[in-house]
Amino acid sequence: MTAQEALRDAERQYRRRSKHIYPNSLGVTGQVYLTGEIVYENKITKLANFLPSIDNLTTNVKDVHSIMVVPIYGHRARMV
Repeated sequence: MTAQEALRDAERQYRRRSKHIYPNSLGVTGQVYLTGEIVYENKITKLANFLPSIDNLTTNVKDVHSIMVVPIYGHRARMV
């Protein structure tokens, strides 16, 4: 299985889940979750790990050009 096929398989498995559960290891959101760092980019094509099926769960925005993803911390200063 190639890396691209593995990625497609992971995306398919994720789509079967609830939209309220985010994978913590895939896409830009996974990167932010793991590192705790803000990611912002004006040209989304520069980000190799951008996965539309994970990083863009909206139904009304299809053509994404820029993105900003930030970690959200709870009252105990831990990411949720």
